[in-house]
Amino acid sequence: MEFTDVVQESSEVFEVSEPDEVRKTLLIYEDVSAEDTTNLFILLVIYNTDISELLIYYFPQDLYIQDDFGEIYVSIGNLTYAGNTFMYGSEHAYVLDQISTQTALDFDSYVWIKPDLAKLFFSSETGWGREKDEVLSIFSGFTLPRLVNTYYQADIVSASLYSNLSFMDIYRYFNKIDSVISSDRHEFIDLGQEDFTRKEQLDARGEVDVLNLEKFDNSIQQNYGVISSRDLAREQVKVEVYNATEVPLYARKMARRINNLGCNIVRYENTSYEYEKDYIYIPNREEYSVALGKVKQVIEDPVIKEKRPDFLTTADIVVVLGEE
Repeated sequence: MEFTDVVQESSEVFEVSEPDEVRKTLLIYEDVSAEDTTNLFILLVIYNTDISELLIYYFPQDLYIQDDFGEIYVSIGNLTYAGNTFMYGSEHAYVLDQISTQTALDFDSYVWIKPDLAKLFFSSETGWGREKDEVLSIFSGFTLPRLVNTYYQADIVSASLYSNLSFMDIYRYFNKIDSVISSDRHEFIDLGQEDFTRKEQLDARGEVDVLNLEKFDNSIQQNYGVISSRDLAREQVKVEVYNATEVPLYARKMARRINNLGCNIVRYENTSYEYEKDYIYIPNREEYSVALGKVKQVIEDPVIKEKRPDFLTTADIVVVLGEE
């Protein structure tokens, strides 16, 4: 929008539209009824600002994940408690890292709602059920009337809201998400459903539902229209990843992260060729510039070659993971 001062004969341009991007936010909501620190649920919100569509993944309290550090199973409900046990004083970083590892995604922002804030803005009861509409009602909680009526309790907000966003940024973000939900341009996926879990027998806890990472990745692929920006989708890039190290499953791990950023992985495997550094081969750099930027989010400080590698490949971008 351009605003013109007719007296001073000057004008200024303001950018009011969202950039062409996909924003990923993690929302952790603690249980207001629990005596100990317990997460009621976690939401992963993927917001495509260009097409105003949402992909929302719901991690229920009783869903288990396999801890990336100790190879143990931890429920979403007990994830913060486990973080305080394993990384005392850094439990929030622990939770964010575990969900990032599970989903092979990095988050642009996070919002952590503690019980005192939950009671103030959202619910004085035990919390929501598991139904979609009940869970998504969290985004209508930050309303202007509630802000006005609770201004004198700013100390509760300060002590009970953890985020890398300011309070007003959270307020605007929640309102924006609520608007997209109201327009029915969203998909809500319950990761506790049978389609996204596998059964695991634990000693004292019996049989539990554990997040199936392959099923999650399949869901991401089926929703490339949301997780890919317009420019990235236009490139229709194909990527291959090769492991030139002795680290087991390294190609698979890095391929997951590249794939879940919206780049189509067509192959990942080990290679007998020796590489000291990480290499990215991209014969047509200008044609796949957006995809290259995504790959470089995962592969830090690579050697970039604007040609094909010496061995046979067919992809538009080839990643070789080196020993260093």
